[in-house]
Amino acid sequence: MFRPADRFRHVGTDVWSIFTPLANAHGAVNLGQGFPNFPAPSFVKQAAAAAVMVDSLNQYSPTAGLPRLRHALSASYSPLFARTLNPDTEILVTQGATEGTVAALLGFLNPGDEVILIEPFYDMYTSNVGMAGAVPVFVPLRIRPGVDQSLKFSSNDWFLDIAELKGRLLPSPPPSPSPPIAVLCCPV
Repeated sequence: MFRPADRFRHVGTDVWSIFTPLANAHGAVNLGQGFPNFPAPSFVKQAAAAAVMVDSLNQYSPTAGLPRLRHALSASYSPLFARTLNPDTEILVTQGATEGTVAALLGFLNPGDEVILIEPFYDMYTSNVGMAGAVPVFVPLRIRPGVDQSLKFSSNDWFLDIAELKGRLLPSPPPSPSPPIAVLCCPV
């Protein structure tokens, strides 16, 4: 009998497996996955057809992505980082955000490493962290004091409690030989 690898034991039902059938059953617009309800523009279809006719473009792509695309990404993003990004060693083209996240987590995490996940978050983060053998540590966004929760509220009504975040960080460096890695998405 087929049995998934142990690293997938923690993976439960993802949100797409629940909401997509519900949206389909009720004729609802599925905003979560971005299914278009209109055809692609003609110029996009024509460009795709033209690309298929170019023999050098209908082969498997190099695993890191086409060099021409990586160089274009380097030229575009280097100014944002105030340094030149090496298109051969610092840029990876993936099929989507989930694949890119998995590649980054598997490339930088070791079993037992802890990963801060700020709630709410994309539901795949938990399973992706688990695949790397790492441990998710959850830190929720909080509603600002004084916000009337019976009324509509906006993203500005939420905040990250820095003291709570600091309390969840490791008190000492992990035993892992890799240095701790942190990414802050926005200034606090």
